[in-house]
Amino acid sequence: MRRSENDLYVKQIKPLFWKKCNICGDEFKKEIGYEIKKIVYDRFLLNYVCGECANNKDEALIVFNKNMDFDEYNPPSASSSVRVHDTQIDKLKDMLKNTEN
Repeated sequence: MRRSENDLYVKQIKPLFWKKCNICGDEFKKEIGYEIKKIVYDRFLLNYVCGECANNKDEALIVFNKNMDFDEYNPPSASSSVRVHDTQIDKLKDMLKNTEN
């Protein structure tokens, strides 16, 4: 079965490590919160909602949909996994100039 790109999965969690709420910005741990997983372009986007912003899974989904917009998400390109420092870019530009002359 192929998953559609509009699937949202909500799971109640009680994290062992700090998680940041995407609604209020507070961090929570060892408290009840909600993990919202969204599948976008074969990638998982994990978002968290604390127990103070939502009391149950349905409310977490409603609050999350009201405050978050996935339409702005652009998947990374294949070349974005390679990170080059600015100094390396300058050196490469100089090398190209020298080879053209």
